[in-house]
Amino acid sequence: MSFRLRLKSAWPVAWIAAVIGTAQAGEVPSPIDNRALLPPIKPDTEVVMEGMSPDWMKSLIMVQFRVETATPEGTFAAATRVLDHLAETGVNGLWINPVFKRLPREVSPHFNGYGNEGPHTIAPELSGTEDPDASFAAAKAFVDAAHERNIRVLFDVITWGVAKQSPLGTEHEDWFLFDGAKREVWAGWAYNWNVPAMREWFINACVQFIELTGADGFRCDLEPHITGYEVFREVRKRLYEKGHKIIIMPEFVNSREGVYDFEQVGVGFEKALRRDAAPPIHESGSYYLENDIIQSIRSGRGVGMGELQEQGKGGTLRYHTFNFACHDTGGARVLGSRLRTGYQAILAPFIPIWYLGEEWNNPYDTAPDKNNVLYFNHIDWAKRDAPENRAFFEDVKRQIRIRRSYPEIFEHFPESQRDANIARVEAVGNDLPAYARFAGGRAVVVVPNKSAEARSFEVRVPLADLGLPNQLIPVTDLLAEKPVAARHENDRLIFQSEVPPDGISMYLLDAKAR
Repeated sequence: MSFRLRLKSAWPVAWIAAVIGTAQAGEVPSPIDNRALLPPIKPDTEVVMEGMSPDWMKSLIMVQFRVETATPEGTFAAATRVLDHLAETGVNGLWINPVFKRLPREVSPHFNGYGNEGPHTIAPELSGTEDPDASFAAAKAFVDAAHERNIRVLFDVITWGVAKQSPLGTEHEDWFLFDGAKREVWAGWAYNWNVPAMREWFINACVQFIELTGADGFRCDLEPHITGYEVFREVRKRLYEKGHKIIIMPEFVNSREGVYDFEQVGVGFEKALRRDAAPPIHESGSYYLENDIIQSIRSGRGVGMGELQEQGKGGTLRYHTFNFACHDTGGARVLGSRLRTGYQAILAPFIPIWYLGEEWNNPYDTAPDKNNVLYFNHIDWAKRDAPENRAFFEDVKRQIRIRRSYPEIFEHFPESQRDANIARVEAVGNDLPAYARFAGGRAVVVVPNKSAEARSFEVRVPLADLGLPNQLIPVTDLLAEKPVAARHENDRLIFQSEVPPDGISMYLLDAKAR
């Protein structure tokens, strides 16, 4: 019997708490394994479309990595080991940095994947072969391995152009912009998207890439600033006609237009962006440690496209992301904070995204590149099992386990995020608002503590706001293996919460248990 089914019985909350142990107190508990909680991947013929997006969007928890730095070997074959780690964590979405053929380092300074020969290629360094067909077969084998573990895969695709010395630059000079000579951008040549033949080639290359690899979609670098919406509208249309129910995530906030399902960073933008504007942020960071999360969700301030916010339409789209850190982030961001992970993203009404290693504090080695961003940082797997890192990792898995265990609560994404099932809960004297996520007679209350010291708060839950009956309801501390004494006063359920420093406490209110 699966964990999710067992949760419907009378004892499962204690079972959750039994594996939630003492990590926050400095001890390392028995490892948690969330892989049985990952929603099974169904064939596309059985996937239900909800509006423009496949239904599996609701369950996504995503991690980004670069194949070259995810393992010492830096290959697709070696990276299958990472999939086991992600499944254990409870992650079912993977965004992979560009895997296309690069130029030799001595030829191109952009030997980092974002400068490449185009989406019709696979880098032999990753596939282990110079043969193009065998290279795509290696990429497909990796995707198949991810699917076997119920993990969806998005590949990065580049629309600004190709690296210099790429054969496309000489074989199809008319496909590129000219300023007297081919326009240079980031040590490469810029595509001319007004050339019909070039657009058709690129669209077909994207379609063939999905067909050859079996991947679940794309992350689109710099989009929609480079091509707008029409190029990937056509990519999506052709793939759907072939039965591939993909998703597409652009780098920048956008108005969707029936093309993009969400965006790389959905929280933190407060200014309008022109189509050609540089992004003001690369990650959401600690936005909700400085801004009221409930007020932000209800008003749309700081959620989604700045231009829509200025029109009073911020946060009115269905899916938004909270991105802890990405390849462009200058150094680690989570830094062992249970507050930054659970409060802002894992238990909040967003799709969480972060860079591999942030879930256990992978060391930041100020990589040997002038940018010093996470893209160049190597994953040190030995450090995952250092006691402090392992304790933090287990706590992140606990937060994910709670999200996965109550899909009716945490996979609720209404058409407008302003209607999300989140309600303010009073934690007397708290610097941050406590909140509850709720559905069907149950609620999970999240109480934060921004302080460096453990704190105690009196929690007052407005029962009607959570759709709960106005009566005494059983409360269970999900981090302490015990019920919590509570009292009912007027329309409030009141109990005491002990919260660790820079952390959160979580409580199940279960009217069904009466």
